[in-house]
Amino acid sequence: MGLFSRRGPSAQMEKPPLSELAELVGRKQALVERLRRHAARCTYPAIEARVSSLADKEADHFDRLRKLLLDRGASPRPPQSESGEGANNWERLSRDLILLSAIASGLRVCAIRWESLDTAAARLMTTIAGEDLEHESELRKIVLRCDSMALD
Repeated sequence: MGLFSRRGPSAQMEKPPLSELAELVGRKQALVERLRRHAARCTYPAIEARVSSLADKEADHFDRLRKLLLDRGASPRPPQSESGEGANNWERLSRDLILLSAIASGLRVCAIRWESLDTAAARLMTTIAGEDLEHESELRKIVLRCDSMALD
């Protein structure tokens, strides 16, 4: 047994790809729920509509990724704990932005790991991660319109 026998591709993967994807999809579901709650708490109808629209788009992503998992005999794994809600729209939506960014980044990494296992699944993850970049940009614009000092 040589030095490189333990350093192959499987040694580099800390978690099995299916388990990693299940965690990401669970986090996506939590994000959708958070966005819907936070949209309902927005006092300005225009911001509420934009956040609701993002929640709907993220819900579509969740459904597509959930189906991918179910087709492979797995299901989304909800996150262990959720960070606090926040005192105002700026704080709540900023936390949602951080979560969305982490999920998109995780999907890109997951897609790379899946490329040799299932190209169609990797392509779906890459597509959704790309759309999430657009959603990040949209949510960032919304956050910038919110007052960081206002209390609800």
